[in-house]
Amino acid sequence: MRAMIYNLNIQHRKPAYNRRMPPDRSRLHALVDALPDTEVEVAISFLAELGEEEIVDAETAAKLDLARAEPGGDVPLEQVRRRLGL
Repeated sequence: MRAMIYNLNIQHRKPAYNRRMPPDRSRLHALVDALPDTEVEVAISFLAELGEEEIVDAETAAKLDLARAEPGGDVPLEQVRRRLGL
């Protein structure tokens, strides 16, 4: 997948659907509206992937790194549930 980054500072009259949106969403709409047709599919793919990603804060990321570094294998979910009485 090829992604291009555009640094557009679009100043124009906002369409009616943007008037009540927060400024960041309004800017995002303007950027999407300004994309050339050849880049629309790339933008759709990128935004879809972005929406599927979980955002992890620094503390959680550190805990995940520690857990990954621990020796031992994977434990099946059913075994974890049994251990916890679930």
